Amino acid sequence: MSSIFNIKKGDTLPLLSVVLTDGAGDELDVSGADSVSFRMREMEAQQGVYKASGAADLVTDGTDGAVSFGFSAANTNEVGTFYGEFVIDWGSGDIQTVPNDDFLTIIVREIA
Repeated sequence: MSSIFNIKKGDTLPLLSVVLTDGAGDELDVSGADSVSFRMREMEAQQGVYKASGAADLVTDGTDGAVSFGFSAANTNEVGTFYGEFVIDWGSGDIQTVPNDDFLTIIVREIA
């Protein structure tokens, strides 16, 4: 999984597309998950205060862990560096956050 994603201020594309992996680097089969969501917060923001959050889309059937998240213009209206992560709800109270050893870094860059 690439750990840095760049997007310009106000843009809604490209999609943030990743392959979710476990701590050993193996692809996670999320086809049986109740849901997969994405959340992003400013690096200095308090935990739980999200600039973006919402459902992630499966790119294929989910067996290969490929997911994507589409930003709204409101998600990218501030230049800065943000932390991002995907949350898998396996049902029955089982939750898994990916990556589990760090964050994705999302950089919203100024436009010309």
